[in-house]
Amino acid sequence: MKKDRGFVLLSVLFAVTLLLTSAVAFAWFVRVQLLRASTEDFAFRSRCAAREACTYASRKISEDNNGYDSSSERLYAPDGGIAMELGGFKIEIKIRPLDDRISTRGIFLPDGNTVRTEYEQAWKDIWAEVGKPDLAQPALDFMDTDLEQRMGSEEKRNYLNRPLYDLSELKLLEGVDDKLLYGAKNKKNKNKKYLAQFISALGSDKINVNSAS
Repeated sequence: MKKDRGFVLLSVLFAVTLLLTSAVAFAWFVRVQLLRASTEDFAFRSRCAAREACTYASRKISEDNNGYDSSSERLYAPDGGIAMELGGFKIEIKIRPLDDRISTRGIFLPDGNTVRTEYEQAWKDIWAEVGKPDLAQPALDFMDTDLEQRMGSEEKRNYLNRPLYDLSELKLLEGVDDKLLYGAKNKKNKNKKYLAQFISALGSDKINVNSAS
């Protein structure tokens, strides 16, 4: 009988240990899931708040139609900008006025080859505006730092494979001339779009919304 009691007691202890281990494991699982859900909820709410704040900021910029932007205006002043509370977040937006042209030095990420996501469509649109959509990809191959051709393009010996020092260097790219770069001088074609209206070899990237604080 004593041996049987000992066996039963051992079985009970084993069962209790198993149940306690299962309970602790389940508690940790629930805790991890709650933390994950909380993190995902925070990320979702913060993205929504950021999107609404950017939409509001873009609306305020659009309303400023005086023809110029400078730090003397309240919206662009160093101690100005936009402050708001949205969805439990305190949001501050500082806006720095720049010229309206994209710098060719800022199109690529630091690797010198990958086009920044925020400029991909804008770059295509620019070349479409000037009537040369087929040159959008070759122009990137002309300026990037590798020798691998992009889809719909090719690498040539005269390609710089470096950032532009001056916009005129684009004339080394077949299909680009003074008229395409700086526009026609005669009055008949004065309203035609040209590259210098949209891009510049000076400066760097304006803002990378993927890494902005």
